[in-house]
Amino acid sequence: MLDYLTQEQKRALLSDLIDKVRGNTDLEWSDIVDEYDLTMSAETLRKSTVGIKLILESGMQITDEIKDTSYDKAFRERTWLNDQRREYNSLLRKDARAEHLYDIITSSALKLNEEKPLRAEYQLLGEQGESKKEAVLVLSDWHYGQTANNIYNVYSTEICRERVAAVACEAMYQCKLHQVKKLHVFILGDMIEGCLRASSRVASEELAADQVIHVSELLAELIDALAENVREICVYSTWGNHGRMVQNFADSIHADNVEKIIGWWLRTRFIDADNIRFPDANWGELIRANVCGYTVIGTHGDLDMDRDAVLKLNAIHQNEHGARIDWFIAGHAHEIKGAENSGIPVIGAGCLNGTDEYAKNKRLFSRPGQTMLVFRPDCGVESRIDIRL
Repeated sequence: MLDYLTQEQKRALLSDLIDKVRGNTDLEWSDIVDEYDLTMSAETLRKSTVGIKLILESGMQITDEIKDTSYDKAFRERTWLNDQRREYNSLLRKDARAEHLYDIITSSALKLNEEKPLRAEYQLLGEQGESKKEAVLVLSDWHYGQTANNIYNVYSTEICRERVAAVACEAMYQCKLHQVKKLHVFILGDMIEGCLRASSRVASEELAADQVIHVSELLAELIDALAENVREICVYSTWGNHGRMVQNFADSIHADNVEKIIGWWLRTRFIDADNIRFPDANWGELIRANVCGYTVIGTHGDLDMDRDAVLKLNAIHQNEHGARIDWFIAGHAHEIKGAENSGIPVIGAGCLNGTDEYAKNKRLFSRPGQTMLVFRPDCGVESRIDIRL
């Protein structure tokens, strides 16, 4: 049955099966099948180990060493190489799945470009003239898909759309008022409610997979509307904590996040737009943008709750890029606020959803809103607009 395996491979396979039955390995049955290219299903392999399980349960000992003079350092090295290959194959499978997901999303967005095209020609309704002003529109903590109905707030996907429309109107008005030449759109994460907590799933109108597609298209419509009034738009996106793939924080990888789909979707939707750009400006999970000559950093904020976080990031930034951070913008806290940390202005962006059940029960109250900053060369922030909803 396993004649195509060498003696060393059979021994390594037996060792892996014993470890699996004993619970001493994190390998799945399917991983073992893939590792040894077995011509059987994972379920068949699992059933075939019943004999090993009976031996272990009977109290009989299975030696961890194979009594063979040839089973020495050379075999241990081959086993180590097999482990390395297994890890490498696991990474390849993850990359393949990510590439496949990207291909599916891109294909869907391209199809939507045909069925529901965004504006093919952008008409400037405002006149920027010789203005050199730039603005940053901070979009953070929409929690699309969440529902709330309490004495402080009512929220749903429909209300989310209404609030986004209000943000778009105010942002367009401010761009024309200040004659903004370039608009930087910071998407700072937690745009979906996701499934971070059990209560999140209960209080959601849509599944997380549906939420991310719908909020991506809602963002596309918002950016499309803004493009009528601004000569150039730069879009940057990062992820929050609500979109992480694994609920348990200890077991999760911060970058393993479904909100990365948002950036893929938007790039494809605006693939033919000349005045909408997507700079490759991510510094890890941080956004780094040059706004009127100032270095502006944007992040979700869940990793930066420590008061010294900004100072540490500034030191790293100076070491890597030879320049200090001029402005630091973060979401997550659901508060529109401003402070200064050792000379670095720290802007707290608002949330679109307002007070939900989780916040209410902890007596954390916030009025929904988003933030916009207008920059002028040699001045910095000329105007801060808190778009209260």
